[in-house]
Amino acid sequence: MKARWLWLLIAAGVAIQVWLLVLKSSLGDVAGCGSTCDEVLSSRWSFVAGVPVPWFGLVTYVVTGIALKWRRPGLLASCLVLLGGAVVWFVGVQAFVLHHFCGWCLAAHGVALGTIGMGWRELRGMASVNWLPAVGGGLAPMGGAILIQVFGPVPATHRIEETAPVAAVVTDVHAQGGGRKVSFDGGAKRYDVEALPRLGPADAKHVLVEYFDYQCPACRTMHGFLETLRARHPREIAVIVLPVALERSCNRLLGPKDTVHEGSCEISRAALAVWRSAPGEFEEVHHALFADAQAGLRLAREKVGGGAKDEAWIDEMLRVDAEDWVVFSSKTKQLPKLLIADRRILHGLPSSEEDFVRVMEGELGLAK
Repeated sequence: MKARWLWLLIAAGVAIQVWLLVLKSSLGDVAGCGSTCDEVLSSRWSFVAGVPVPWFGLVTYVVTGIALKWRRPGLLASCLVLLGGAVVWFVGVQAFVLHHFCGWCLAAHGVALGTIGMGWRELRGMASVNWLPAVGGGLAPMGGAILIQVFGPVPATHRIEETAPVAAVVTDVHAQGGGRKVSFDGGAKRYDVEALPRLGPADAKHVLVEYFDYQCPACRTMHGFLETLRARHPREIAVIVLPVALERSCNRLLGPKDTVHEGSCEISRAALAVWRSAPGEFEEVHHALFADAQAGLRLAREKVGGGAKDEAWIDEMLRVDAEDWVVFSSKTKQLPKLLIADRRILHGLPSSEEDFVRVMEGELGLAK
C-alpha cells in the first residue's frame, strides 16, 4: 500500500514537471508582469546552465521511479535528498529573491515533500542505506545547480526585437501638443516629448518610451535600471513614462490569464494628475509611487491640491496606453515594454542592471 502511494506521488511529480515545461514554453524567456507565474517561470532562476529547471525535476522523478522499481535504497535516498534540497532552495528564491510565488511551483514542492515522506517510509522496508554516499549523491547535483545559478552565466530574461507595424494604433493622442515629437515605426506612432509624463530633459538626444505598471515588481526593478542609465548619461537620455494599469476597472483589455494589480488604476490616475497639474513635481511623485504606493498617493494629492485634474485627458491616456500595450504585445504581453528607436522594442526585464545598461548603451551608441 505504501509503495502504491509513492508511485502515485511520482506520477503526480512527473505530470506537474511536464505542465511547468508547457507553461514555461508558453511564457517564453521574457521576465515581467503579464501572466500567471511569470515572475518565477521566466526569471533567471528558472534555468540551470540554460536548461529549464523542470527538466531536472522530471529526470529526478524518473530516476526515483527506477530506484523504487529496482529496489535501490541508496539511489532512492539520493533522489529524496535532492528533492528536499530543491524544495528548500526554490522556495527560498521565491520568498526572498523574487518576492513572488508560482502556484504550480508550490504544488510541485508539495508533491516533492509528499514523495520524500512516503519514500522515507519505503526505505525502512529495504536493505540498510549507506547514508554518507547517499546524502552526497543528492547534495552534489543540487549544490552544483545552485553554484551555476548564482555564479554561472546569467540567462537573458528580456527580448529586443523589431516589432510588428503599429498601424493598429487608431489614435494619435500621444502626439497632441506643440512640443518636440519623437516617432516610432517610421512615424506611425508619435509622442510629444513635452506634453507626456517625462523623466529627463526634453531636448535629450535619445528619448525612450516606457509602458509599465506602478505595482508590477518587474517594472519597479526596471525603474531602478532606468535611473542608473539616466545617471550615467543625464543629458543624453529622457524617458516618456506611460502607465498601463493592470486592473480591470480602467483596463478592459485584460485577458483572463493576465496579471491583475488591485489599486493600479488609482495610482496611475494620481501620477497622471500630477503631471497634468504640476509637471515640475512629477518626477518626485513618480519615484515615490514606486517606493511606497500609499505614501506616493498621499504625496500626489498634496502636489495636486485643489488644481484641475483634467479627468477626460487622464481617462483617454489610460485607454490609449492599454491599447498600445496590446498592439505591442503580438509576441509577449509582459511589462515593462521599452521603445528604443524606430521599431526596436525591449520586452520584459533584463536579468541585471549591468546587463540592461550594457544592452542600452549598445543600442543607443552611448559612450561607456
